[in-house]
Amino acid sequence: MQEDPHKTTTKIQMYISEVRDIIVSPPATERCVKLKSELIKRLSASQQQKIKRLLEHEELGDRRPSQFLRHLQSLAGTTVPDNIVRSLWLGRLPSSTQAILATQAKASLDAVAELADTISEAIAPSVHISEASNARESTIDKLTAELAEMKIQLASLSQAQAQTNTYRRNCSN
Repeated sequence: MQEDPHKTTTKIQMYISEVRDIIVSPPATERCVKLKSELIKRLSASQQQKIKRLLEHEELGDRRPSQFLRHLQSLAGTTVPDNIVRSLWLGRLPSSTQAILATQAKASLDAVAELADTISEAIAPSVHISEASNARESTIDKLTAELAEMKIQLASLSQAQAQTNTYRRNCSN
């Protein structure tokens, strides 16, 4: 299947804008190497962004627990200790799985991940559905709160703009 030419053009334009300074003033040597390394550096997520995503956003979804663990480990890299990754991973598993795995505190992380996969296969899908709906409700609550905060900020900005316009009109008279 071919990619849409418009999307391809848009991507190329985005890449060019990211390295415009190098294209306009290329280095005397190793132009392609410099261009490639800068594209990678500028477009790749920083380690700090990966850790933030690891701590705030990653969810189990439809992955097996061991797949989810490997994903968290890849985001964490070598900068986040294994015990932190283990704690984050366990905290994002279904509560019924967490209860069973709590008895495995001294087991290796690989062994616990294998056990989590077995538990996940044995648990009825209804448990996962209720966990997902709880997570969805939590997300909706967060979004509703953010929207309310944005409405307040918008009202405040509108009021400030109106006051500025009134001040300008009074000054020009």
